[in-house]
Amino acid sequence: MEIWKSILGYPKYSVSNTGRVRRKYKTYYLILSFDYCRGYPQVTLYDSGIKYKVSVHHLVLEAFVGPRPAGYLACHKNDIRTDNRIENLYWGSRKNNAQDALKNGGACVGETSHYAKLTETEVLEIRDLYPTYTILELARKYNVTKSTISYVVNRKTWKHI
Repeated sequence: MEIWKSILGYPKYSVSNTGRVRRKYKTYYLILSFDYCRGYPQVTLYDSGIKYKVSVHHLVLEAFVGPRPAGYLACHKNDIRTDNRIENLYWGSRKNNAQDALKNGGACVGETSHYAKLTETEVLEIRDLYPTYTILELARKYNVTKSTISYVVNRKTWKHI
């Protein structure tokens, strides 16, 4: 069931637990359409003739959970930026958000990172060969820097495998 709550500071507007925003006119409501900023739905709210662009996920959380705690941001549990249902949102830290992205496959780690110079197979080979070969020998063999090899064998990079 869709539940509507007023938007603090904007008496003519309300937001629902499903992520819809509406404006009250004299006797009826009009559902607002979204703009998008980096894939996140936004709405334009007017107050005293001044327009404000506001992210929908912030409106939902503020109305149904409360004000944003200092240092926190609005996080989507499933990493779908357009899914602004209250059960998919929470106030969390940057670390929480990064953990969600990693859990949901949205983070660019390993071969999916555009910075990757090695494959997962090569990383595993390097770790197996390291006791036998020096870092310099491995760097030459895989055509990467010594620091890349050092980071791999010391698990500063490629921690997930």
